[in-house]
Amino acid sequence: MYNQITLEHSLFFINEQYVLDFRQLAEKMNPLLTIPIDNTSYYNTEDMWISAFNFWVLLHREEEDIIESFDKILYYSSNHIMFNALKNDYYINYFRSHPDTTKEHIYILSILLTKQINNWYIKILKIANQRPLIKRNQQCHYYLMHLQSKELLQPFMKDQAILVKILIQHLNSSNEFERLVKKCCDEASFFYQDFLNNESYQTL
Repeated sequence: MYNQITLEHSLFFINEQYVLDFRQLAEKMNPLLTIPIDNTSYYNTEDMWISAFNFWVLLHREEEDIIESFDKILYYSSNHIMFNALKNDYYINYFRSHPDTTKEHIYILSILLTKQINNWYIKILKIANQRPLIKRNQQCHYYLMHLQSKELLQPFMKDQAILVKILIQHLNSSNEFERLVKKCCDEASFFYQDFLNNESYQTL
């Protein structure tokens, strides 16, 4: 599925190299770390990979001045809230600014964030009795909704507004998201060390 990712799926202003780098790393590291998909996911299989790709872009160093697409913020307001929460997170800022952070490490963290934030979305939407929203989201091509007709966009935008309200409520009322991110960062370090050990073994 990662081979189907294109620039059109990006929620940021970027060049083609980001897409190519992500695809190459996914091919290289897929045996070590991949995205398990089942019918409880917030996104369908393709969009789970695209979600990971957008986190991959976001996690690059701050001096690269990665900015969101102004045209797409309107359509993907929940993603905008999530990106801001990540950019304001202590652990993410430390990760992004660390001089030794590699593309492999960024890839690993992007996959882990995709898994855990997916699970968190499912949890908070179920708490809010929004199971129909989850199902609608699974059935659409999420990251291409900005290209759809007004008839399809209207219910999507309503769902975005619902999710934004739920996200803000949870982000402001508990530190659950912060703990989730810290867990992902810690696990990414372990996975990355395993990757380095495997690389060293293969070069012996």
